[in-house]
Amino acid sequence: AILNAWLAYSVSKKSQHILKKWLAPTLLVCACYSFGYGFEIMANDVKSAYAAFYIEFSFSAFLPFLLLLFAVSYTGNEVYLKKWHTIALLAFPAIHVVANFTNANHSLFLKSLYLEDFGWLKTLVLIPGPLFYSYFTVSSLVILFTTLLLFNP
Repeated sequence: AILNAWLAYSVSKKSQHILKKWLAPTLLVCACYSFGYGFEIMANDVKSAYAAFYIEFSFSAFLPFLLLLFAVSYTGNEVYLKKWHTIALLAFPAIHVVANFTNANHSLFLKSLYLEDFGWLKTLVLIPGPLFYSYFTVSSLVILFTTLLLFNP
């Protein structure tokens, strides 16, 4: 987490515009995700593990979309990216983050969760709901598109 935060700071201060615009936020999201994941691993009860998952998902939900925006900028295709495209790309994970925070009211994002004990390591096991699958599917497609874009600029 500290390394990613330092890299985000370095990129934002010393890099050219392409790297500064989308890579720095991506690295900062990675740092926040790592921080939340560290707390999830150390959690001893379901409530604290779920709180750490909140932190994790609040940031990691944006990661595939930020990587796509970085790839579009890096490959020189930013001319095709309008402001409303960026808003739409970032609105999708924001909706799923809100769904995760309000999950206690509707259980559409996660049906249930529990802590499973593997000796010295406890793991948060999530039973996904329909919104989780929609997020997973769209994120996977975004990652695939990003990969194709980077290999075929």
